[in-house]
Amino acid sequence: MSDAKRVSLDGLWYFVIDPENIGKSRGWSERGIGEAGGVIEVKVPGCWDSVRPGYDRVAWYEREFKVEESWKGKVVRLKFGAANYFSEVWVNGRFVGSHEGGYTPFEFDISDDVQFGRPNRLVVRILHPPKGKRLENFQLEECPCSKETWYYTFGGIWQSVELLVVNKVWVKDCFVMPQLEDDSATARIEIWNSSGNEIMCEAEFLVSPKKAPEKIVGSKQRKLRLQPGANPIKVKIKIDEVALWSPHNPNLYLWRTLLKDDKEVWERYNVTFGMRSFTVHDSHFYLNGERIILKGILQQPLYPRTLTHPLNREMAEREIQLAKKANFNLMRLHIKPAPPITLELADELGIMLYEEPPMGWIEDSEFLEARCKSEVRELIERDRNHPSVVMWGIFNERGSWDSEAIRERKLKPKLCELARQLDPTRVIVDDSGGIYPAWLIRGTNIYPPGSYNPILYNDVHSYLTPTNEQVYDHFLKLGKPDDLVFVSEFGAGGIEDLPTVVSNFDEENDQNLQDYKHLQEMLGSLEANFKKYNLSQAFEDVSGLCKATQKIQAVNNKLQVEAMRANPNLDGYCCTHLADASFENTLGMLDYWRNPKKTMEAFEQVNQPFQVILRIQPRNSYLEKGCTLTVAIVNDEDSKGECRYEIRIESPDEKIVFGRKGAIVVDRGISYLLTEKIHLKGIGGNYKAAAIVKKGGNILAKNSFEFVAMSEPQVRLPQEILLVDPEDSLRPWLDKKEIKYREFNKFQDRAGQVVISSVKDYLSYLGIYDTLLDVQRAVAKGSVAMYLGSPSTHLAPPFLLDKEKGWGTYIFSVFHYIKKHPIFKGLPSDCILGQEYCNICATETLGQDGVSALKGEILAGCFWYSTRTQKKFGWGADLAVIPYGKGKVVLSELHLVENLGKDPVAEKILLNLMEFTSG
Repeated sequence: MSDAKRVSLDGLWYFVIDPENIGKSRGWSERGIGEAGGVIEVKVPGCWDSVRPGYDRVAWYEREFKVEESWKGKVVRLKFGAANYFSEVWVNGRFVGSHEGGYTPFEFDISDDVQFGRPNRLVVRILHPPKGKRLENFQLEECPCSKETWYYTFGGIWQSVELLVVNKVWVKDCFVMPQLEDDSATARIEIWNSSGNEIMCEAEFLVSPKKAPEKIVGSKQRKLRLQPGANPIKVKIKIDEVALWSPHNPNLYLWRTLLKDDKEVWERYNVTFGMRSFTVHDSHFYLNGERIILKGILQQPLYPRTLTHPLNREMAEREIQLAKKANFNLMRLHIKPAPPITLELADELGIMLYEEPPMGWIEDSEFLEARCKSEVRELIERDRNHPSVVMWGIFNERGSWDSEAIRERKLKPKLCELARQLDPTRVIVDDSGGIYPAWLIRGTNIYPPGSYNPILYNDVHSYLTPTNEQVYDHFLKLGKPDDLVFVSEFGAGGIEDLPTVVSNFDEENDQNLQDYKHLQEMLGSLEANFKKYNLSQAFEDVSGLCKATQKIQAVNNKLQVEAMRANPNLDGYCCTHLADASFENTLGMLDYWRNPKKTMEAFEQVNQPFQVILRIQPRNSYLEKGCTLTVAIVNDEDSKGECRYEIRIESPDEKIVFGRKGAIVVDRGISYLLTEKIHLKGIGGNYKAAAIVKKGGNILAKNSFEFVAMSEPQVRLPQEILLVDPEDSLRPWLDKKEIKYREFNKFQDRAGQVVISSVKDYLSYLGIYDTLLDVQRAVAKGSVAMYLGSPSTHLAPPFLLDKEKGWGTYIFSVFHYIKKHPIFKGLPSDCILGQEYCNICATETLGQDGVSALKGEILAGCFWYSTRTQKKFGWGADLAVIPYGKGKVVLSELHLVENLGKDPVAEKILLNLMEFTSG
């Protein structure tokens, strides 16, 4: 940064919207916007949505500024920190330039356009493209707009504006590249000579610690012959007693460039940088020559009220401090250049950054390549001196979307080549998530520093809940020993305390803001359905419901990270998100106002460098069959030497039923303490496994894990059941339990209990179609029919209900609940489903409105929030009882049949169901 004279133009500007796009034709650029109707004052910096929420078209800004007479003969530059999206600028009626792009700085030399010693008029026209419509050459979907097509749109001058006044010889750019191999730094410097003549000057280059600028640790002097225009030079300086930058020790340096003659200093230009290296080789990441496991949190740069930037420095600092408190060492700045304050604080506080341009899911147009190249260039040129930035990401999930234009134009390698030219020092990722799903088809390339040759690696996006055995094993077994594997997106959801979040807004002043209205609609949807589906018997209020979902989020995230940390093939992970954001709400570790959710505590523990991990298999055990306990120690740092450990399992009545003590020498990496089969002799219920590791009197790590152990449930039904089981999935279990049954037939002469097993094959459904119609008639006469896997949508009424299923619904957050009822006797109820139910959670659900229309009672249900629902929650029924004629029907989407003999909770619920329906 130059020590040029700086004059801030922040403050109140005149502003008017131009929805008909008539300003140019009416001469506003030359005469100003005073003649326009509806001119108001607005604050700059700030997006115009604070006064015109959701407005997308053209608007104009105007203000006056004064240029001192003493500035004659100097270079006067007008700099914008960022303005969204297409900006055109006039000074005193003269057009000085334009800029396309919403997130990076731009500037103009206005030396010949200003009037010295007199007021000057600055007029700015900004076009923000609308969705689905073309305005001039712009349509939002074809622009690098981050997630504005998905989140909130915004326009205007949202970062600072200033005048820079420099001498005729000045530094335009200085990029400092650390070289740890010889304790030096090399700067690529671009010096501008605006005099029009060749000039000789003396240059002095100084390096000093940022905290002690008076201490010179490296220097060099050169005489320079400067031609008119740009003069690129390279300077290498040896640095004494190098202090490396890392998250633990964020040491910073100043590189100072002084340009002068024998009489005066013409220019002083300062750059902050850090001495650090970050690379990838031998299928691992390395920071300063040491292997590092990346523990990342994904940040969507979206903020309350302002939308675009933190409300203040305190908020920006708070989110980074909380990320560090949760033991994250990396933030992935997702699909949008972060506000400069975030970069500065990351350098100072010590957290690595993986930064991305705003191309997102940009659609094809004739401008595609030029726009993408511009965004990559401007992002890297803005942020490449920040030591916190260790990786550039180019695209995200383009292999999984409609991306023919990206492939056909070979944009990925072109953009990676451009990034490499601009910055030889950093890792580059071409397409996070690659070809979806990344764990099946590896479609991501990574470029080590200095290399133009990509390495294929496994960059995984994986949103899976609940964390049952299959999900745990998925994360535990990802990759191969020779793979570089990075789970760059995963995470479970938990609803922020919406009543509190909404109350933090100023209802009178914020009522029209996009984010306030959206969150208010979310809260209204939750409150209405909380009342409609009578959830007050399970949760005190809506806040209580939100907090219950946060507990489930914490458990799921903890278990998934534990599985990844115990995976020797995994080189890092990045959880989605740091804070809740727009239509990707609920996934945050923090709420919208940057207040921690319950999952924050889980990350504080599970991300610790030294961690003990417990696993019980199966998660829900039979007392008679026992379970297997596995205990591992994960150490990401230097060896801790010999440690003492203690492991125990407590029964529901707090008796110790298993215990182990011993010593282990812990090296860096993963060490297994034991894998042991355990036979539990005690009462059924929730057991607790716990482990603690000490060195001397200090606790290095501790952890605990609750699991269910139950005796095989027995039941004696008062009557035999009538069975429909075309795939023989239920019959063997009924035989083993000695439950009397006979095949259902339409000639029965009395009402009965009919059990219809779930089927997987569509043809099996067709084969029993007539039988199900006979069941319907039997129910009308008084029978009770229990569908274990409700009828498919091709079946006839009255049991035909819409189903919800799939990625688009569940990727962000789905929460299952159960009410207190005899069907759940002996199990937790009136709650959000926890780990006890992880194997039987529904993956399809019935529309609750359809169940209610049939006057059914919902005993287990779910609700979800995603990009499909956007401003409201979707609601479903997992288990419902519906009256029909003289009988009733039980429709269940719970995964009971496939877990019989494997999970005592599944057996318990099915036997309770049979007992209930036989009464």
